[in-house]
Amino acid sequence: MATWNLLNADDPALARAAINANTFINVKDYEAVGDGVTDDTVAIQSAIVVATASFAAAAAGPVEVFFPSGVWAVTELISVGAGVILRGAGLGATTISGSHASGVITLAGQSDMTIADLTVEATNATVPGPSEGTVCVHSVYNGLQSSVTISGCRLTGATRHAVRFDFASQDMTFRDNIVDNCVAGFTMLGPDIALGLLSEDIFITNNRFRNVGNVNIQLYGPGPESINTGVDSTFHNVLISGNDLRDFDLTNPTLVVPIEPGSCTNLRVSDNVIDGPTYYGLSCGNSTNTTITGNIIRGATNLGVELNGGRHVAVVGNVFEDCATMVSETGYWWRVIEGNGGWQLSDVVIANNTFTGTGRSSAPTVREVIRLITAQRVRISGNVITDWQYDGFAVRLGLTETEVNPAAPGDLTAVLPPPQDCVVEGNTFVVIDANTPIRTITVDAGHRNNIVRNTVRIERDLVAGEVNAIVIGAKMDPEISDTLIEGNHIQFTGSVAAGTSVGGIGNHPGTAAACATLTVRNNHVIDGALGLYLRTNSADLIVTGNETSTCATADSFPATAIRYTNTAGFNFGDITAGSSVEDTLTVNGAILGDCVALGVPTGAITVGVAWEAWVSAANTVTVRAHNYTAGTLNPGGGTFKATIVR
Repeated sequence: MATWNLLNADDPALARAAINANTFINVKDYEAVGDGVTDDTVAIQSAIVVATASFAAAAAGPVEVFFPSGVWAVTELISVGAGVILRGAGLGATTISGSHASGVITLAGQSDMTIADLTVEATNATVPGPSEGTVCVHSVYNGLQSSVTISGCRLTGATRHAVRFDFASQDMTFRDNIVDNCVAGFTMLGPDIALGLLSEDIFITNNRFRNVGNVNIQLYGPGPESINTGVDSTFHNVLISGNDLRDFDLTNPTLVVPIEPGSCTNLRVSDNVIDGPTYYGLSCGNSTNTTITGNIIRGATNLGVELNGGRHVAVVGNVFEDCATMVSETGYWWRVIEGNGGWQLSDVVIANNTFTGTGRSSAPTVREVIRLITAQRVRISGNVITDWQYDGFAVRLGLTETEVNPAAPGDLTAVLPPPQDCVVEGNTFVVIDANTPIRTITVDAGHRNNIVRNTVRIERDLVAGEVNAIVIGAKMDPEISDTLIEGNHIQFTGSVAAGTSVGGIGNHPGTAAACATLTVRNNHVIDGALGLYLRTNSADLIVTGNETSTCATADSFPATAIRYTNTAGFNFGDITAGSSVEDTLTVNGAILGDCVALGVPTGAITVGVAWEAWVSAANTVTVRAHNYTAGTLNPGGGTFKATIVR
């Protein structure tokens, strides 16, 4: 079929008819008037019926129903069948204006339907009920509908959705459209799993949304009831790209979520501009193989990007400005505690994003720029985060016991799985604003979490209210183990005089408690109040190679705090009566002048041998075995736990 840009005749309708009379119908030929007053419903529907029949009979491709310039008023729903193209002379020239209470156009055919180059306007202003209202374009085909395109259109005035698909759709394209003055925007509901259907190849690109409330672009699946029901996704191969969303209808601001896809496989959300204020910026739930990249999100007053469960998710190269948060894990409570299914968040990359300011002028409930609760196998790297005004932390992993169950705190494993195998590496954090807390990275709970090679710059003066605050730390919590804090660089450039108990790296203060297998090594804390502020009484704490000498107080430990503990192996041969044998063990962190406390050796230890040990050189402990019997003894091998204390 010839394309529109080839038509140059004075009367486009005549030119198009001359090109291909078999695939072109002009609604004027069926007595439609287009004056905005005359009811053209019957004429337009007659033209569409002929086009549908022609497509079915000829099997030669879709048939175009052309609307010249004008306003084409309809009072009933216009039903579009398979193989029909509704095309206007341009969205500024052609308008189909519908006054029916349910909307304007329904897509009733199985395949090959297009609406292009016109305005669809819903004019019924009746206040709808909870599930009522006008829809500009509504798909009503209960089955698998394929090859549907809506392009170059303006959709306006809907008191429910601009576009709504209730059933399975394949090869769906929504591009280059303007959606404005609608309660909700573009909506697709996942098909019924029981029917064995799925929606796939969905392309939502280069559209503009203005003055739209509720959700602007949404994919809900499986089915309309929930986006997280624990079953496989119902949307495959989804692209949401290049859309511009702003000037939102904030009549009920808690409902405004510009982009919300759920239950998708192979989802890409890229290069969109979301210019708030909005409640959320972007929300993804229960999806796998998701890439969120190149988006600009401004003014999200609650969450920038919500990850409501999912697997294999990448949030990479986005810009966040004046958003309350950047990335937050949600849905864990009802999914895990209440047993409602869904995918636990796992295999996540949050990288190379920039975050600047929260836009807040007062303190709300506690938020974090990045918050993970139960996520597994996560890498947070290369992000630049500047000023998180009134948020509690920049990055926070896990929940504390009291947050999970304030009435009866206990073992978190009985309630929620904590984060595991999370790496926070190579990020840059900058604190400039007076209302930005210095708490940057904290591990509340989790296993095998690494905080490595991050840079933190505190460029403001500390204040008296920042008592016992820690820039990078791990809480003393029963549900925490194997935390590595290594190679981080923390620099204070403002005055620290008012924050004498502020620590660069350490535990959250309080009564000393366990923080199992915490390693703090090779970090730099420059010009701070306290370099290290450790309160744990764990016997396996490792603290070594840190540079804190430029701080007002280099290190702070309780009187019984353990500096370093290490298990080193040894093996002795025969020792004659009254003789001694020595061995040296490498213990990184041992410092001349510190005392050494030795536990009881383990292994094949012979009665009659006395043991001694001391720090003989940097990183070296010497162990001596003395045979005080009258005969020859062989102590054999074993291990010594060498503990260096202050």
